[in-house]
Amino acid sequence: STSRLTQFFITSSIIIVNKLFKYGHTAVVYKDNIYVWGGRNDRSSCSVLFKFDTFWHCWTAPPTTGSIPLARDGHTACVWRNYMFIFGGYEEETDLFAKQMLG
Repeated sequence: STSRLTQFFITSSIIIVNKLFKYGHTAVVYKDNIYVWGGRNDRSSCSVLFKFDTFWHCWTAPPTTGSIPLARDGHTACVWRNYMFIFGGYEEETDLFAKQMLG
């Protein structure tokens, strides 16, 4: 059921969140997967893409291609066709709020 999947996703997210990021990340759904990118903990921001497979109920860090955006939090994301687009957010490396869209 949907509530069981949601509950499992939240539980699984907390495990990853505790290790890498706690807030400011984005999550998008594409086909049978949930993709989580960015975010931060109290020490640093993250530039790793994670994928939760809703069929197998497991997390992976899939390979990415193209220009990988700088680590950031507070951004937004969407999926269009086969691409995940990331817009805005705070870039820790540049100490600025981003104004470009990356995909």
